[in-house]
Amino acid sequence: MNKKRKRKYSSKLNAKVAIEEISKNKKALIETSPDLIFVHDINGIFLEFYSQDETLLYLKPEQFIGKKISDIFPQKIAEKLNFYIEKTISTNELQIVEYELPIPYTNDTKIFEARIKKFGEDKIISIIRDITDRKLSELALEKKEARFRLISENIFDVIWVLDLEGNRIYVTPSIEQFIGFTTEEYLHQNIDNRFTKESTEVFKNELSKILNNKTEKYFAKFELEYLCKNGLTKWGEIILSPSYDGNNKLVELQGVTRDISERKQHENTLQQSEFKFRNIFNSSSDGIIIIDKNYTILNVNETLLKILDYKLEDGLGKHIFEFVDKKYIPLLTERAQQLFSKNEIESIEVEIISKSKKNIHVELKSKLTKYENENAVLVIVRDISERKSFERQILRNVIETEEKERMHFSQELHDGIGPLLSATKMYVQWLGMPNAKLDKSEILKDIEKLIDESARTVREISFKLSPHVLQNYGLVDATKTYAEKIKETSEIEIEIVSKKIERFDKNAETIAYRVICECINNTLKHAQASKISINIQPENEFLKVQYSDNGKGFDVNETLSKHPGIGLLNMQSRIKSINGFMEIKSTLEKGTIIIFNLKMHKNMM
Repeated sequence: MNKKRKRKYSSKLNAKVAIEEISKNKKALIETSPDLIFVHDINGIFLEFYSQDETLLYLKPEQFIGKKISDIFPQKIAEKLNFYIEKTISTNELQIVEYELPIPYTNDTKIFEARIKKFGEDKIISIIRDITDRKLSELALEKKEARFRLISENIFDVIWVLDLEGNRIYVTPSIEQFIGFTTEEYLHQNIDNRFTKESTEVFKNELSKILNNKTEKYFAKFELEYLCKNGLTKWGEIILSPSYDGNNKLVELQGVTRDISERKQHENTLQQSEFKFRNIFNSSSDGIIIIDKNYTILNVNETLLKILDYKLEDGLGKHIFEFVDKKYIPLLTERAQQLFSKNEIESIEVEIISKSKKNIHVELKSKLTKYENENAVLVIVRDISERKSFERQILRNVIETEEKERMHFSQELHDGIGPLLSATKMYVQWLGMPNAKLDKSEILKDIEKLIDESARTVREISFKLSPHVLQNYGLVDATKTYAEKIKETSEIEIEIVSKKIERFDKNAETIAYRVICECINNTLKHAQASKISINIQPENEFLKVQYSDNGKGFDVNETLSKHPGIGLLNMQSRIKSINGFMEIKSTLEKGTIIIFNLKMHKNMM
């Protein structure tokens, strides 16, 4: 009997110890839990409350213990909590509900999560957790995500994410507007199908660099040519940067693509324009120099550098007057001032100085322009050294020709008129001799013959100086008259073909006539020809003369360089002096053709 009592007592003691242990564990659990724990019956009456932080309570425990939920909380919250209490009673399942409640102790509104579960036959336990910080974080995250979606769905740039294998795991919808592929189509594309071959290599190289770089701030910026869905290509500017987690571990790569196709097109257009400009600039037969408003050289083309025998670096940044003969500086300064007020001025001739200190005659034509978006002066420099030399040669030839003509006519006066006048004087003197036994009537006849011969000779000399037929009837009639006189003393055949030509500038007519006469004289003296053909035809406002003979011909270049005295250079000089053009063709044993053209200005006399 005593043993039974002892066993019974021992069991009670063990149960009590177990209950005390459970109470300790329960107390420890409650003390360490940040949650609020409520026990109420199935009618919603609060029975118990456990918590170490009463600042989260809506009311103090003594204000709600023994009272219903509907007596404590605002109506909407009470209805919400009672709904889930009834649901857990009917289903015996855990119910989770969130609600907001103002807290008097802190004057804040908190967000709570309630976990409601039936236990036992008639009790309900509610574990309430403050989730305000979590919900605010979630709300902030949702706002960020909403902003990101708003940006990503409407941004023109394409934002994309790569894994560490280079595979795209995200791309914004703007990819479709950029190259025509949807996000799904693009994410499933192989890297070799995204770019041109050259751009694929660029992308792989840049990806390798960024994966192997250990600097967190490193990013790559480059350009790629994308393949579009319509078969065309577009250019994108890429910014690719690494993304790290909280442990500074590289987790992904983030990229942004900006459409720069239009910019690339402008760049290509600009490059082509620059190429064309450089091509024209450097292939021009004239020198070109660009200077700023302070006369500093900004650019020089290759032609001018060749003329001056300088290199480009010798001229850039220098003052233009360093390359001009000093005597022209005042004139150029004055002209520059005129240019800035008029935008463009007529050309002038100056002398520039080469690297070897040689003076070179040039013609300058200047105009205001823009160079690299700044005001500048474009100067065209034309080398006129040959022209100046030719002009000097023309002047010498004109002087020599005039001198020869004066000597020729002097000789004709001396040899022709001189003897006739001397003979006439002698006869007149005989008539004055009182004792002379002469037949005065015969002497008077001889004197009359001498005077007639003198008059004829004067007319011939006058015709050669300025034929009256040319003055009165024009070029064609004068040429025919001259040809008839040649036929009187020569067996050569002269054929003249011409249409009716209106009278034109006296000086041009005279020069054309002299050149034709010179051609005939050269044929007679040198060609051993039997026939001369002269074709004189008007062509619009120009006169075209073609002269040919069937003589022995000659080497034109050799003759012009070694034997200028036969008159060819003189003829060229005459035609050139009235802005005409002359062409000389000759073949040995076949004859010569001379063609010249000149403008028929209306005769103002």
